[in-house]
Amino acid sequence: MQTSAHHMFPAPAHPRLLHIYHEGLSHRHTKILDSNKQTILYTIEIHSYTKPHVEIRGPNNTIIATVTFHSLSNTIDLVVHNTSIPVNSRAMFKSGHEYMSPFAAPRQTLTWKNDGVFSGGDLVCSDASERPVARFESSNWSASKTGKLELGPLVAAGPGMDEIVCAGVAIVDYKRRHNSSRGGDGGGDGGGGG
Repeated sequence: MQTSAHHMFPAPAHPRLLHIYHEGLSHRHTKILDSNKQTILYTIEIHSYTKPHVEIRGPNNTIIATVTFHSLSNTIDLVVHNTSIPVNSRAMFKSGHEYMSPFAAPRQTLTWKNDGVFSGGDLVCSDASERPVARFESSNWSASKTGKLELGPLVAAGPGMDEIVCAGVAIVDYKRRHNSSRGGDGGGDGGGGG
């Protein structure tokens, strides 16, 4: 796997807003666009029954990450730039998912959880000190837009950006599959294949 072209530039000094669009109800083909809503940064292929369940490609069409779900476990197997990143459900009575960051915040635990009590699918990623690193805002009522992902300045470029984007994609798709298996939205297959 290669580092994609958009990683040759230093991280911007301000947040970066990405836009996520999908085709159809199944979300099988998804694109993540830069803030100009024209430059494709990532393409995502969702597979219901074959592993990996998600493939994420950079702008040069090279696979930079894969995601595999398990029907008997809440662990998400995320691999970014050939680095395995197990994403686990948090402890009992705590919502969200957490993982040890290899790129964005080396050797720190990052946590993705609902952004408020009535979040409607919105998520926030925080570092070990509870500082926001990224925020996903769901577009629940849009036929083609999945949502927006705001990246903090420290993860707005490079492998840290890839990690945050891919972890966010993995968790959003995990939640979509989980909701679908409970009769939520009709897309996906309920969590992946074992």
